[in-house]
Amino acid sequence: MRRKYSNYHEQNRSSKKLLRIIKYLLYLFFLYTFVTVFLLSSYIMKTSSMEPELKTGQRVLAAPVVYGGRFFNTNFKLPGFRNPERGDIAAISMNTDSLSKLVLDSVLRFFTFQRKTIFASEKDTWKRPVAIKRIIGVPGDVIRIDNYTAYIKTAGSSSYSSEKDIILKKYTIQKGNLPEGWHDDMPFSGYKDPVTLKEGEYLVLNDNRADVNDSRLFGPVPASSIKALIFLSYLPGFSFK
Repeated sequence: MRRKYSNYHEQNRSSKKLLRIIKYLLYLFFLYTFVTVFLLSSYIMKTSSMEPELKTGQRVLAAPVVYGGRFFNTNFKLPGFRNPERGDIAAISMNTDSLSKLVLDSVLRFFTFQRKTIFASEKDTWKRPVAIKRIIGVPGDVIRIDNYTAYIKTAGSSSYSSEKDIILKKYTIQKGNLPEGWHDDMPFSGYKDPVTLKEGEYLVLNDNRADVNDSRLFGPVPASSIKALIFLSYLPGFSFK
């Protein structure tokens, strides 16, 4: 009788211990989700799209709080400190999957320390839920691209100015080398007809303009897709953006 009583208490203690562990992990997960969605998130550059500013494999820190953190792809959003600006390096979310799938991915990232995602393999770079791009155009701008350089006609202006004359932040454009005889209207040529940005639209480009996986390919992005401001790169190096 005493043995049964002792076994019962041992099982009860084990069950309570397991529940405490589960509760502790849930608290950690909710804290992790709140911090990464609304305050601070980290990413690893998987491509050369932002070279030479950000190298492949480099880690960056982003602050959703600057633009106002959004709870995944829902309409719930905290107010930010400012709107996205020309020259900002930003985390762009193109993901329109269901909320349940996004939460599941967040759980996987939590338990694998950001190493795994359910959305993409290492080769499927275009399917990644977040991409790092530079904001070149804001609502009201008219933008054309000539030889990989963006020319911006701001709202109220009658003429175009080079992005380097409009954007005061220093960055280097890495241009592509195309085969001889490649026409301007062909893909990857580095030319694009003027685009007028409507209210709530932004044009984003890679610093490495040879990589066209940016607004030249998928067009302007809505404000709701601009997830966070990249403000620091580290490992290797350490630099504020």
